[in-house]
Amino acid sequence: MASEKTQLEELATKLVEANKKIEKLEKINTSLLSRVKKSINSTGSAYSVFERNILLDQEVKRKTNALTQERDRAERADQAKSQFLANMSHELRTPMNGIIGLTEILLEEGLNRKQKDLAQSVYDSADLLLRIINDILDFSKIDAGKLDICIDSFSLEHLLQRVECLLAPDLEARKLTFIVEYQGKIPEELFGDEIRIQQILINLLSNAIKFTEPEGAVVLMVEYAREAPPSRLIFSVTDSGIGIPDDKQQLIFESFQQADAGITRQFGGTGLGLTIAEKLVTLMNGQISLRSRPGLGTNFQVEIPLHSISDSPIKPKPKPEPELEPEPELEPELEPQRSHVKGGKRVLVVEDNRINQLVVKKLLELNDHEVLIAADGKAGLEIYYDSDIDIILMDIQMPVLDGIDATAQIRELEKKSGKRVPIIAITANAMRGDRERYLAAGMDDYLSKPVKKDQLTAILSKYCSE
Repeated sequence: MASEKTQLEELATKLVEANKKIEKLEKINTSLLSRVKKSINSTGSAYSVFERNILLDQEVKRKTNALTQERDRAERADQAKSQFLANMSHELRTPMNGIIGLTEILLEEGLNRKQKDLAQSVYDSADLLLRIINDILDFSKIDAGKLDICIDSFSLEHLLQRVECLLAPDLEARKLTFIVEYQGKIPEELFGDEIRIQQILINLLSNAIKFTEPEGAVVLMVEYAREAPPSRLIFSVTDSGIGIPDDKQQLIFESFQQADAGITRQFGGTGLGLTIAEKLVTLMNGQISLRSRPGLGTNFQVEIPLHSISDSPIKPKPKPEPELEPEPELEPELEPQRSHVKGGKRVLVVEDNRINQLVVKKLLELNDHEVLIAADGKAGLEIYYDSDIDIILMDIQMPVLDGIDATAQIRELEKKSGKRVPIIAITANAMRGDRERYLAAGMDDYLSKPVKKDQLTAILSKYCSE
């Protein structure tokens, strides 16, 4: 009996403990039900907390995917725009090379006065069209962020000589006086983007020439300021032209705009020259300003910061000590040697376009060079292998084998022969990075089409002067 009583007591104790656990679970369940009811009353869903988290996660993923797709679309559009610009540059420059090149050759022929005047008019019109093409392409490249600033050493004196040479025909045609004045001493070697500084000056001076009446004057004043780093070049372009009203002065820096429509009809132009100049100055962290009065002329002032030697990828070369040249020995019985710069070189032209072949061939023959023609890279390799070539003018886009691959194969052959032949890219591709890409491929230099006689002569002199 005693044992049975003990067992019953133990069972009773366990039952009490079980009831306590049940009561505790019921309290927990009641609390949970209360929370669920509150959630239902506030949001209408028993799983609102979980649903909100799930929906939020889904929304984040949806927006992330949408942003990724938008970024991909923008990148594809940017690539398409760059490719379009490259194609436009190539397709426009290729026929312009034929027009300008053949007209330049024609002007070298024995034309009578009337024929020469007509040919010169064709050349001037084509040159004007080329300027417009360059303006539009440059503006598009700047607008798309595809234009880089390249820092290197340069001579301001040589730069200004080139600018004056390029503008000489326009100055002569309008019978204008052109004056260059220097304020203070300017170092022989400066560091900056020579090409872009030249472009800024040409755009500003061309604008001044265009709007100055015949018998007027255009003045370029140059100053080198070093009061506080960085040092600066200050250019001031002043003309005695028609001037710009106060309310129109900011308008002229806007794209495709001039002071009024009548100016466009009278003087022509795209309205991009000053826009490009202003954007290039901004790219170089410079400033541009203008002052003008109608009927009295206009003054543009540009300040361009320069770089130090440490900013330049190319260090200045030490000037060699002057050497006394020995007196030449007289050899009266020998005939004078033909100038190596003027002519006598064997030039391989690798070009698939028939008109461009003719242009380059005629321009080279004007300087007495022997010309061999190949219509593609593969044919060029065969001629190079079989002939003694002094210099190669290599097109880029060609059938069978393009210029880059042909250059690579020539450089491989040269490793065995030990002789290196200068290879000049001569192409209608003129976008950012083209020149660097061709140099990296083993070419020595780059000429963009349309190629003019003086440019071709200069580059041949550079690589074939020995």
